[in-house]
Amino acid sequence: MFNQEEFKRKLENWLQNNPRCTPNEIKCSYQVLLGKEEYFQNKWVVDDILNWYSVMYHEKKIERQWYHTIDFGNGEITDGIYDHRPLLKYYGFPESLKGKKVLDVGCADGFFSFEFERRGADKVVALDTYKSDFFLLAKEKLNSKVEYCLMDVYNLSPEKVGYFDFVFCGTVLPHLSDPFRALVNIRSVIKKGEFICAAVIHKRLTEHFPLFRKRRLFALLEPGRPGSADGNVSTYWIPTADCVAEMIYKAGFDKAVKQGTFTLKGYSRAAKRKEIAPHVIVKAIVD
Repeated sequence: MFNQEEFKRKLENWLQNNPRCTPNEIKCSYQVLLGKEEYFQNKWVVDDILNWYSVMYHEKKIERQWYHTIDFGNGEITDGIYDHRPLLKYYGFPESLKGKKVLDVGCADGFFSFEFERRGADKVVALDTYKSDFFLLAKEKLNSKVEYCLMDVYNLSPEKVGYFDFVFCGTVLPHLSDPFRALVNIRSVIKKGEFICAAVIHKRLTEHFPLFRKRRLFALLEPGRPGSADGNVSTYWIPTADCVAEMIYKAGFDKAVKQGTFTLKGYSRAAKRKEIAPHVIVKAIVD
């Protein structure tokens, strides 16, 4: 079985010995860290690890910007790339999550995790693959009890995290080489409850080409495409809205329905440009 932690240690040692490496060189480092056969047997997991490290290593060399705009309630508001506060109405979250155990998959700086706590959830677990100092700072400033869990979504299972009544996954699927596997794992931690997924979509294919809507086409993009949020984030997939709903349903949910679309706008200082990302919200049920 592939040992992810051992591979990460090897990668970190390699980074220390190659301090001037580029993001692209990090993505190709498997050539010296793994044998060819081992790489291809574990390609999905290895590529995701390398992509995340390439982003994080790059961010250490530039002025890091908050991903989320978060209001600490004392007049202090973070300068995030994205401000989700005026968009909450599109997500369809329950007004009250009292009595619920909530999982936030891909929490980033924690905006949604803290929002679920604000809505009265009994327990909120914020999950991501890398440690965010911004999340920890926000948690401290908000005196939050949200639990921080560093875990790859490919390792998510009820044996490791238990079961949840409500799960949210925000803008994660495009950055996963195997999004269907991630959805299957998310389904595994819901015995009975609700799942809300926010996903970036290909607006033109979704709105203007009925044939593509009918066939639920997935558009494939090359990793490390120019013009992504910081120039290094790997975006594998830009699906149509129907595709997102169908994939969630096929992952084992009893029902998956599109709730609507909206456009998320922001500004990245690293990329020095505006970010525009059309989204679909899909709500799924496990009865």
